[in-house]
Amino acid sequence: MKLQLLLNSLFILLLFADNLFAQPTFKSKDNRLESFEAVKEMKYGGILIVRLKTNYVKIKALEKELSNQGLKASKRKRTQGILDETISKKDALNQTLSETFLDSFSFCPVYLSFDSSANSLKNGLKKGIFLNRKLEIDPELSIPDSAKIFIAYYHEKSGNYPSDGLMIRRLHSELAEPFPHYTAVKESFLNDFNTPRLRKVILVLDNKLQSLLARAEKRE
Repeated sequence: MKLQLLLNSLFILLLFADNLFAQPTFKSKDNRLESFEAVKEMKYGGILIVRLKTNYVKIKALEKELSNQGLKASKRKRTQGILDETISKKDALNQTLSETFLDSFSFCPVYLSFDSSANSLKNGLKKGIFLNRKLEIDPELSIPDSAKIFIAYYHEKSGNYPSDGLMIRRLHSELAEPFPHYTAVKESFLNDFNTPRLRKVILVLDNKLQSLLARAEKRE
């Protein structure tokens, strides 16, 4: 009797653990069909917008703190150091990410924009928010009205993602396996010294998309 109760408890515990770590996504078949549709849309008439960080909230908070005339010299020095490091790290990450995607990703056209333009993009803005290679807004850059929009961005580890990575999603919804929506990337890859490593990651991502497209077209 005790053994049966123990086995029942173990079964319930294992079931709970399985649900706990399962991805909250569609069923496997639905995932596959959605991935096939997404990769075809991305290849034929789709664009990839690489979303770059601004760290707007953090930077503004640090600048506000520095504007306090009563701030002690030691505190001001520390805060200024944090601000300088935040801006430097952001700029290095954005430059590396943008250059690598522009030079190495060939599956579909690539555009650049800052994360501060996310709402404008979701609201249908097609022009005036895209960046050139110098990461300056180019008022002449625009995307076709008919374009299927996909977003790529750097995501720090959290929740279901045990390491930092590159994420790809639709403009208004997330994607799931077998679409390569998440690719693990070390933060050290996103600096000027490790651009070649990131380039290899982008090439692998490109190949995964090509392979998925071949599967999707073979199914037709």
